[in-house]
Amino acid sequence: MITKLITGGNFKGAAAYILHDVKASTTHRVDWTHTLNLATKKAQIAWRIMAATAMDADRLKAQAGVKSSGQKSSQDVLHLVLSWHPEERGEIDKDHMVDAVYAAMVAMGAENHQALIVAHNDTNAPHVHVLINRVNPNDGRKLRSSKNYWKLSDWALEYRKKMGKEHYCEERVHNANARRHRILTKHPEKKRHIFDAEQIVKNVANNNRQPIERLKQQISKMSKELAIEERNLQKRQKRDWDDANDYNKKRIKAIKDDLEAMLKKAINQLKHKAQHESRELTRIEAMERKRFNEKLRLQDQKMEELKAQMKEQENNDNRQNILNNNFDYIQKRAQQIEAFNMRYQQKRVDFDLRFKRRENALRRRYDQIKAKNISQHKINFQELREHLSKEHANERMIFKKKWRALSQYRTKAFQDMKKAYDKSGQAYKVFEAISIPDGLRRLSLKSLKDIISEQDNLADYQIKKKDKS
Repeated sequence: MITKLITGGNFKGAAAYILHDVKASTTHRVDWTHTLNLATKKAQIAWRIMAATAMDADRLKAQAGVKSSGQKSSQDVLHLVLSWHPEERGEIDKDHMVDAVYAAMVAMGAENHQALIVAHNDTNAPHVHVLINRVNPNDGRKLRSSKNYWKLSDWALEYRKKMGKEHYCEERVHNANARRHRILTKHPEKKRHIFDAEQIVKNVANNNRQPIERLKQQISKMSKELAIEERNLQKRQKRDWDDANDYNKKRIKAIKDDLEAMLKKAINQLKHKAQHESRELTRIEAMERKRFNEKLRLQDQKMEELKAQMKEQENNDNRQNILNNNFDYIQKRAQQIEAFNMRYQQKRVDFDLRFKRRENALRRRYDQIKAKNISQHKINFQELREHLSKEHANERMIFKKKWRALSQYRTKAFQDMKKAYDKSGQAYKVFEAISIPDGLRRLSLKSLKDIISEQDNLADYQIKKKDKS
């Protein structure tokens, strides 16, 4: 019994794989289908119900009073594969396979979860693919994935014991004993070149495995070294992109900072110039105000003299004229002061507006320069990105060629070794129980005897030819 477990997040893709032939829309390899904990027996409807249940997990939790907390995961699909030995073909039927699948689900704690079982007939070994929904349809909880591989391994061990048959996989017994002593075991899947080597070993006549092991180790070492080199390349390329993005951010920031500093300096110069102009305006205003005050003083003096002359004349008409003239003078004097103040207030307003316009013009100018510089930098950076992308693509292409060359070398090496083993197998058939070195030695002796016999015949022929002459 071989068990395999794959976790995914796409019900549609997994169902398309197990319900159709490989890379085809036909269904020739599908022997039969079966559903568990589902209201339908149709496979195409079953996986859709499972997908809908997974999407409705939050509502199911709320309905069952389960807290919707914890880490979220989109890996709702559990793909289980159970494969029996080719010798067991004919001994097991559909009911036996379904019972085995249910027992495996019980071992994982998934007996209440929805499942779609699909049996295939495309290999010599009877096997089934099981699509399991990790989301419980009753309460929306997700099936725990912790230690499922070990649970299935222990279940497969007990399954064989109940079947009363010896184990085809001795490592499973060893791993189970190790786990009892708290030693965790996990064996990775065989690499392709290791698998090829095992296939060749099965087909050769010679049982000497040392050359095979040496070749496997050699190719494995080459693959690891190339994989490390490729990972280092990927890390370097990632650093290149990170450095390029950092350069882009820093360059844009530098452009902005430089122009901000230049703008600040230009505004300070403008303010300094404005302060000078403001002081000049204040000086001129003070001079004009001094002349204006002097003019008012003279007017006041004349008005006092006029009032004194009019007081000398003691009559009512003069008094009335004095009052009227005094009132008119005061009103006129106030208007002159107000006009003078308004004129310089307007000059100050005009001065401030002129400064603000200059400052805004400076800001617009530097904004245009900043936009132009950033735009030019973006063009340069895009060219840098394209160059970096092409350079990285070329480097990845070189590694693809290296992997292709390693694959070709591996194939040729195993083919040559297979030919060598085939020849050695043929040699054993020729020499039967005689070892190959002994057989070669005998062939050499036989060839030597033939050569000596041929030389003797040649010498006799020459002697006879001399006698005749």
